[in-house]
Amino acid sequence: MEDKVKKELEIKVEADICQRLQTEFNQKAEADVRIDTDEDGKIRGVRNIVVKLNKIPAGMVERLKEVYGCENIELKLK
Repeated sequence: MEDKVKKELEIKVEADICQRLQTEFNQKAEADVRIDTDEDGKIRGVRNIVVKLNKIPAGMVERLKEVYGCENIELKLK
């Protein structure tokens, strides 16, 4: 059950990142997110974000860190 909830949350965060990048930076992107949980299965936060896009707009990484509280952001050009 916990894995299902975690996966659903990861999918929602991925969609939110894609929508945010489209709205704020006019960039179509794909995102892959990993969520951290504690030993009780409670969500601790976003552990890792991988973003695939055509170009990297100024300020994008800082914005993702601000919104998602994640320091581990990897960018890949399509």
